[in-house]
Amino acid sequence: MTFDWDTFQTTYLAASQEEKDLIDSNAIANCIEYQIGFKTIDESHQSVVKTLCAFHLLQLVSAEDAVKEMQALGIPNASEIFSTLQNCLKSAQTVPVTLDTPVPIPPPSSLATEIEEAEAAIKAIPKIKTMAQDAQGVPTHTSSQDSLLGGGKST
Repeated sequence: MTFDWDTFQTTYLAASQEEKDLIDSNAIANCIEYQIGFKTIDESHQSVVKTLCAFHLLQLVSAEDAVKEMQALGIPNASEIFSTLQNCLKSAQTVPVTLDTPVPIPPPSSLATEIEEAEAAIKAIPKIKTMAQDAQGVPTHTSSQDSLLGGGKST
């Protein structure tokens, strides 16, 4: 099957904005990469299958012809895989892509506020006594090696 670029361009220009957006997005590539991940499509067939999907979206290739082309490439279960790709693309169409929606930006915090919060968090950590002088008047256990090992007495 040969793919006619001029026919594609003409049909693409006449397509609805939704179809153009879907073809221009990464949806087709993402759906195919998903199938490659499941080892149902070989990476070497990625560009042809992508073209088949785009042509099918523009109704330049029927589903049956696309399946036949995939079978000619040696893709097993081509009918099932193409159906899965079409379902993936349909779900991509239902997800609205709006770039005009403002993302709420959290209010900027000043460096001084962040430093105060960090200092308060550090002060909240209980102090750990690691040295004898940290005890500050609290008796600490002192001993010698000799007393720990029994004072040199054998039992």
